Amino acid sequence: MATISWTFPLSGTWYNPLFWSGGLIPTIFDDVVIPNFGSPVAFTVSVGLPAGAHSVSVNSAGATLSIASSFTVGTTLSMQAGTLALTSTGVLHDAVVTIGANAKARLMGGTLDNVGWRGALTLSNAHDGFTMRNGMALRNVTGTGPGVLNITNSDG
Repeated sequence: MATISWTFPLSGTWYNPLFWSGGLIPTIFDDVVIPNFGSPVAFTVSVGLPAGAHSVSVNSAGATLSIASSFTVGTTLSMQAGTLALTSTGVLHDAVVTIGANAKARLMGGTLDNVGWRGALTLSNAHDGFTMRNGMALRNVTGTGPGVLNITNSDG
C-alpha cells in the first residue's frame, strides 16, 4: 500500500497522473491525501469514471472532492476540511465518512452504498438528497433542510 498525494491546488480529474505524487493514479490499494496547501484556493478533484482508494483524507479548505461516478473507499473517507460533493450520478461505496468541523458535504442526489456517516449531513436545498443502499450507519449526524432521503433494498 502506498500513500499518494494530490500535488497542486489546481482542479483536475482523478485519472490525470500529473496531479498525483510520483505520477501514480491511486487505486483501491492506496491511501490518498489531499493536503493543506496553506491557502484556501478553491480547486476540485473530479471523480467522473469508476475509481477507488484504500482511504482518502482531505485536509485543504479549498478542496472539493466531487464524486460523479462509482467511487469505492475501502476504509475511511476523512473530510477534515473542504467539501465532499456527491452528484446525481455518483455512488460512494463501502466507506466510513467523517465530516470534520471545518468540512461540509453537499449531497445533490447519488447513492451511498454500505456507508457509515459521522458528522454533518445537511440537505439544504430542495433538490439535495441521496439514496441509501445495502445499509448505512449514521452516528453523531446533524442537519436539517427540505432535501430528500430515499431508502431502497439491496436490489436497488
